[in-house]
Amino acid sequence: MSIITTIPFENLQAHNVIDKSKKCRYSIVRSWNNQKDKVTIIMYNPRTLEPNPFILGQSLSKCVRFVMRDGDYGAIEVVNLFARTSNSQKELENEYKVFDEVNFKYIKNAVESSSMVVLAWGKKGARVSKGKKFKNLLMNYPGKLMCFDVYDNGQPKYPRNLSTEATLKDCYMDLKGDIHIF
Repeated sequence: MSIITTIPFENLQAHNVIDKSKKCRYSIVRSWNNQKDKVTIIMYNPRTLEPNPFILGQSLSKCVRFVMRDGDYGAIEVVNLFARTSNSQKELENEYKVFDEVNFKYIKNAVESSSMVVLAWGKKGARVSKGKKFKNLLMNYPGKLMCFDVYDNGQPKYPRNLSTEATLKDCYMDLKGDIHIF
């Protein structure tokens, strides 16, 4: 005998913010209950501009699964250190691995409008994450910041290789831009 669980979604909404060239994705939002808090996840760069609201990609899906397991939220917003789409961090061209004011605006808005911010960009994000504007933003919200763990270079773990036992931990960013677990 099977057990069927139905999860009611009041208003499933999907928003993707992309540029006119369709080469940059600034934000994706998936919301299902406007009465509950939103979580922002900051990752490295978007893999695709996938417009299908039910397809999030392997690493992002894993990250969302951990967030949903640990809390009762009604929306997620995903922003990235770099807005340019690429199939992997390694394939992202160096000319796109720079601070981008437009992208920063979306990161700032997402952080300010969320009750929790999951840092998950991986070991190679230090170039932007240690920038003055980015540090100042995250240092203002130490009570919101979470990560899975921290690499030896002070950057938050990327979710791809996390075990199913991984948990989110409270963290903060110091004046140098390094992430620390409380």
